[in-house]
Amino acid sequence: MRRLLGIAIVVVMVSIFAAACSKAADEPTEGLEVGDRFPNYETLTAKTIDGDDVALKAHKGKLLFIDFWATWCQPCRMELPYLALVHDEYAGDKLSILGISLDQSIDALRAMAKEYGLTYPQICDAKGWQSPYATMFGIRSIPTNFLLDGNGMILAKDMRGLAVEGHIAKALGIDSPTVHYAEARDYLDSTEEPDLAKAIGMLDKALEADPERPEFHSLAAALHGASGNEAKAVEHLEAVVKHKDKLPVFFPALQAYVQLGHTRLHDGDAEKATGLIDEAITAIKALDDREKDTYTPFIEQLEELREDWSSGHHKD
Repeated sequence: MRRLLGIAIVVVMVSIFAAACSKAADEPTEGLEVGDRFPNYETLTAKTIDGDDVALKAHKGKLLFIDFWATWCQPCRMELPYLALVHDEYAGDKLSILGISLDQSIDALRAMAKEYGLTYPQICDAKGWQSPYATMFGIRSIPTNFLLDGNGMILAKDMRGLAVEGHIAKALGIDSPTVHYAEARDYLDSTEEPDLAKAIGMLDKALEADPERPEFHSLAAALHGASGNEAKAVEHLEAVVKHKDKLPVFFPALQAYVQLGHTRLHDGDAEKATGLIDEAITAIKALDDREKDTYTPFIEQLEELREDWSSGHHKD
């Protein structure tokens, strides 16, 4: 049985782990797991790259999203457009966002913050992995992020893409389809052997509310592909391509093009398969300068894939 999962360019997914001890209910445990109080919430102070003082406890009474990242980290950069959208939509009296960069060049950080329109505060001491902001929290991979409630308790961690908005909307009591998307992602990430039908049902709620959101279709395609329903997987992949202009980042569309092409190839239609690769290359060339710089290196791989498919030398 063919599967659609795994036929794409791999992006490194990262997470962190920290153990927690039990304490009395009136003495919340400090740690890095959901339900813990974020370490040093009451005491941590720092200066932003603009010279402003920032303290975690100054955000009491509102949500605080903390993002550990660096400009040299490709997966981190893929998250930035989503964080910018969340900041523009939700930041204010109820939400603050704080970036903690593990860069060694503050100039590089300033340039990228300007490029992506990141107006929220950034902390960086230019020490990279040796930064105390990394060592005190045991940060060993990035991006790593945390959503804290108004008392510094961790509501969620290691969120990606739309899941960030979903968790924020849920915490604010906002009825958003991204909440259902985030819940589906959480279920899949936290369950050793998830029930795919259950996950699909959760995601269907998001699709019913917003049937044109390509990220919803991208995850739905993966779930239906894993469950063996190739026809539904293809339907959702086609929806990703159709609505690709709604994506803050191009990567899900690139995945969809390659996966659709692979499916057409195994249906015996090499012409349609290579045509989808050509569409992907054309779409990359039409991206704005920032994204074009990110995805242009993939063109050579796509051209090699097209040549392989058109020559009939591909492997099943």
